Amino acid sequence: MKFNEGLSLLLVTIIGAGVFALPVLASEVSPFYVLISLSLGFLFSVFLGYTVLSFAPADIEEEVERVLGYWGRLAIHLTNISILLLSLTAYMMALEYHLNTSMFMLLLLLLVPLLFHITFPAAFSMTLSAFLVAFLAVISISNLHFVEHVSVVTRPIFLPPLIAASYFAFFGHNVMGRLRNIVRNISKVKEIVMLSAIIVFLLYLPFVLSTAYVGFGKIATLTLASLYGEPYSSLISLSASVIFYTSFILLGIHLKEMFPRQKYSSLFIVAIIAALYYVVRVADIPFAILISTAGFAVSIWAIIVSVAALKSKRKSDLLSQLSPYLTIALAILPFFLLLFYR
Repeated sequence: MKFNEGLSLLLVTIIGAGVFALPVLASEVSPFYVLISLSLGFLFSVFLGYTVLSFAPADIEEEVERVLGYWGRLAIHLTNISILLLSLTAYMMALEYHLNTSMFMLLLLLLVPLLFHITFPAAFSMTLSAFLVAFLAVISISNLHFVEHVSVVTRPIFLPPLIAASYFAFFGHNVMGRLRNIVRNISKVKEIVMLSAIIVFLLYLPFVLSTAYVGFGKIATLTLASLYGEPYSSLISLSASVIFYTSFILLGIHLKEMFPRQKYSSLFIVAIIAALYYVVRVADIPFAILISTAGFAVSIWAIIVSVAALKSKRKSDLLSQLSPYLTIALAILPFFLLLFYR
């Protein structure tokens, strides 16, 4: 029972709306590189999970501060906030496309739950995750008869963002402390980390491959909505709006929890998102690039945690000892490719 509860918690945290950026980036590369990118995301998820377990069940930021000091904690805290803000901005953009409404209305939709301290039970998060899993599975199967050709030419500039977006889509390791409190046996927790990564990989791969080459659009859900006729088009748009909005609210609540003593934290968060969203729209930054930027931030988060894990020198099995090194190598990879692989 504890094993299933822990597995559900990690899957709920990992599976999110960021997956809809993957087909957009994948459409610019061949299926081989899509497989490589998602495989890297899988390995990143496993090795980062094993690395974070060297701290669990303690709070990750507190452990980083203990090992790396104040500046280490500040770095990981700011990186956490950056990941959330980039995600919120991307989801807000997706909502604007699907709802065809103004930025003011979108900000109001976010502000109301924050002001009234609306929280969602764990069952809600699990239901949302189950709905998203079902949505991805149905779309993956339905898309098969639309795929007439695949890309055989890879535009190298899109490979680093695709890898970074894969890291983001496989990320959920900030709940390892809670997971470790639920499942006390460290071997079982490692099984959960591995099994969750396998499930997510098997869910993402067919969806990305079946969606990447059926059309072009700013967001995969927009492409799908234009691909199918009514009533399926409206159902896809409605489902996408629900997924993006609920993810938007859950992340907004999580961000607010990072400012527990701030009286006007709700207004502060909405103001920051509004400013960031304005910059993104003026600069015309696409949804997929925002998600991949959040993925680069995830890589930085992973590097900080891995360095702290190496310095803590806790006793563990061989794979756990190697995991920080492997995590750092994988985290650096998209930055390296961005600089040298064009």
